[in-house]
Amino acid sequence: MRIGRANLLNLGLVLLSFAVAAALYHRLPASIPIHWNARGEANGFAPKSWGAFLMPAVMAGSYLLLRFVPRMSPRGFAVERFQRVFEIFQTTILAFLLLMTVLMLLAGIGV
Repeated sequence: MRIGRANLLNLGLVLLSFAVAAALYHRLPASIPIHWNARGEANGFAPKSWGAFLMPAVMAGSYLLLRFVPRMSPRGFAVERFQRVFEIFQTTILAFLLLMTVLMLLAGIGV
């Protein structure tokens, strides 16, 4: 399995999300918001112990899923033809999840 620049960038985004969660962990309250309603009011909370690393774990799972999806297809998903587009798709999804991680943690510390 070859690890190209796009995969290194994506792995870096996942590791960055864990680093941000670890850096802000000591500033988080005992219960942090993890869900908001349509009016922007927090209506779902999680304990700090696992809530801080919920989104980074989702990012890691998404990275692994997107990394191995082409190999799981029974017909051999022809990603070679669209490799660059698929890499941009992966990076976009992970960047969005990183943004959501940062926003969730900043809301948890009251910013």
